[in-house]
Amino acid sequence: MTAKKYEYSINIYFSKEDKCYIASVPELGPYISAFGDTYEDALREIQTVIDLTLKTYKDDKLTPPKPKQIKKVI
Repeated sequence: MTAKKYEYSINIYFSKEDKCYIASVPELGPYISAFGDTYEDALREIQTVIDLTLKTYKDDKLTPPKPKQIKKVI
């Protein structure tokens, strides 16, 4: 499977309380999240959520939030 490329930040962490990996996309809001039994599952699920969220923005003729601009520091 080829990895999708996004300009948005994806945070993934293991939740001991939920016993799963949780992924979120801060730029798209606090409710944009997904989970999975493995890191890879959570990543795959959040990619689907990103696709659906961006499609909703497009369908509603709204402009999605801009991705964070990360500056490289040497």
